[in-house]
Amino acid sequence: MITLETERMWLMALGREQLNLCLSDIPALGQALNLDIAADAFSEESRQAMAIKITRMLLTTPQTYAWYTYFLLVRKGDRRVMGVCGFKGAPNPFGSVELGYGIHENYRNQGYMTETVRALVVWAFDHPACLEVTAETLKDNLPSQKVLQKAGLRFYHATDKMKYWRVLKKQAIQMKAKADLPLETFGGKSFSGVMQAYMEINHLKQLYRQGWLKRGVPAEQCESVADHVFGMAMLAWWVADDHFPGLDQGKILRMVLLHELGEVYVGDLTPADGVSMPEKHRQEEAAFGQIVNKLPRAAEYEAIWQEFEDGLTPEARFVKQMDRLEMACQAAVYQQQGFSGMDEFFITAQQSLFDPAIKEIFREVYP
Repeated sequence: MITLETERMWLMALGREQLNLCLSDIPALGQALNLDIAADAFSEESRQAMAIKITRMLLTTPQTYAWYTYFLLVRKGDRRVMGVCGFKGAPNPFGSVELGYGIHENYRNQGYMTETVRALVVWAFDHPACLEVTAETLKDNLPSQKVLQKAGLRFYHATDKMKYWRVLKKQAIQMKAKADLPLETFGGKSFSGVMQAYMEINHLKQLYRQGWLKRGVPAEQCESVADHVFGMAMLAWWVADDHFPGLDQGKILRMVLLHELGEVYVGDLTPADGVSMPEKHRQEEAAFGQIVNKLPRAAEYEAIWQEFEDGLTPEARFVKQMDRLEMACQAAVYQQQGFSGMDEFFITAQQSLFDPAIKEIFREVYP
């Protein structure tokens, strides 16, 4: 069977007979594979899943066992088995597979499962038939949700009891950031709604604007998404003061401050990532809701965000132009600092501006 290697582990796929030993004779399994496996290594839930996997493997061929079995999480230093992770079957006709996992409580909150999920997603996407990896968690299982978020899966749907996550092959994009989500550094600490939402949006200070990195701006000089929002807020405030006194400035500033919140969990997607606009909107809408739904005025915030996305009101059209104008201003700064390849940002901005006063300001940085 297959063995994958990560920085700290071997991920060993089990054959059908080895799965049987997980249920009937753990010492024999440990001896056969030269592994240190504790008697309580596998939870009752994992054991139930193993029985289902054994049955399903009877109905398929050994060549596809890896899609049905569990991979053991084996720590390199002492060959200790810490948990299991695996898919629930081969890719369906739509190219989708579902991932399930479990890890012993002694090894949680140490990054092992995130490392595992990342490796299995990469392995799955190496197969042409696999186009999507999905997973589900209980709504209140925050540790499991953090594993999926850190591994690159994105929340996209919820029911009364469950949350559903996925990553598409074309969206398996590693977002570069200064650090992981700040909320995760608190190890499951319980916060009020306001403080949890703040710890989530704090990630925008960590998340680089990916387009600049892709054009050669080094991380130490690259603006974050929060930098962009601050610059855009100041620019929108002053331009509205000077040229558009009839607009609702309070709404404008709220719209600016809210419009990037979905990037906390979706990341700063760029056109080069190949994500369609409808799909980008769907992901960001779900992420935005996940952040604000714990706040008392969530419906108001969601309405403002949707107004921006629709781009139909005078304030929304103005803010969309400010988004592009601020990008152009930052491109001008990078150009003055000696970075090339900025013309595409100027051209994109130029094509998005239509108010004469804003176009005149734009010509100050791109005549």
